[in-house]
Amino acid sequence: YCPAQALILLLEPLQFLELFCAHSAVLLLPAIIGLFSHTDLSDRIYPGHALPHQDFNLPQLHDNLFRLGSLNGHLRSSAFLIIGADHFIGGRSGLDQTPSGLAGEIGYAGLTGLTFGDTGSSLSVAYWSQTILSGRGGIVVGRIDPGDYTDILGYVNPRTGFQNYVVNYNPVLTVPDPGFGIGGGAYVTDQVYVLGMASDANSSLTEVDWFPGGSEFYKYAEIGWTPAKNQRYLTNIHVGAYHIDARAAKGLDESYGVVLSANHTFKNDLMVFGRLGWSNGTDPIAKRGATAGLIWRPGFYDDLIGVAATWADPVAAGLKDQTTVEAFYRFDLADNVAITASVQHLNNPGFNTSDPWLLGLRLRFNL
Repeated sequence: YCPAQALILLLEPLQFLELFCAHSAVLLLPAIIGLFSHTDLSDRIYPGHALPHQDFNLPQLHDNLFRLGSLNGHLRSSAFLIIGADHFIGGRSGLDQTPSGLAGEIGYAGLTGLTFGDTGSSLSVAYWSQTILSGRGGIVVGRIDPGDYTDILGYVNPRTGFQNYVVNYNPVLTVPDPGFGIGGGAYVTDQVYVLGMASDANSSLTEVDWFPGGSEFYKYAEIGWTPAKNQRYLTNIHVGAYHIDARAAKGLDESYGVVLSANHTFKNDLMVFGRLGWSNGTDPIAKRGATAGLIWRPGFYDDLIGVAATWADPVAAGLKDQTTVEAFYRFDLADNVAITASVQHLNNPGFNTSDPWLLGLRLRFNL
């Protein structure tokens, strides 16, 4: 890798076309947008202005397993075909590298610019979503992104919030790219839900293949609690477990682990969150991990502030414990224009004797 530089500037280009979005961005039918628009909690904690329903939205994708939204007070129960396409044009840093590829240049065990790369166009998701159990749950079948349904909390949105992988996701997880699979979820009571999914362990974002490695799967299951169905992304606690089979062609052994995650929202303007995780295997970033942070709306239009820190015990032998700290401020200039400034500090990055600082600047323009 190249020697670390003290400050590295990341710049996201203008986003002009809605179809060309982040990894797993979904092209939703109008009925879905109206039905689940309230779940865009990581973009703004309560309904308001600025960059609304079209944003990259893991909570919204996650809701495809439940189909429990309401429209004018009536439950909607139906089936939908969901198709998503990605186009990665990335940004450039002082190392002439995309943000998603920067980690390898500075010796960091992780990803510093999640979703920003130069992989070109791809079909991210294409699946059928069906309501079950009289509207208390749902299933998805087709080309799915397992990351959309694995250990999701309401603050996760790499387009509008935190960028570092280990802040958005638990570092003990090893989640494959989009591929063919099936998932299902349902509410057992009005407050307790369960979900599970399985997908191809050898899938690829840039290639659409039918289980190229044979019967090698990624599996995830979760049970969670929320005070009310419409608060599932505002206040939630869940336990999840995953297992990924050994992948013979890639020479990777099986890995498995357990996660515990929770978040709580105070008065609709402050969300605190935390994660714990443990794993066994050589595929994940970390054997153990812990994350804590918050997002806060200071009351200026739809501005958003976020601060988080993640501790990770790397899987690679001989590496010291790694700590990642990230903070951002999203300044909304208008309903469709926002500037997000961020800073990351990487302590003991793994393969680097220095502790780099990264500065980020994202300009977003939605049509």
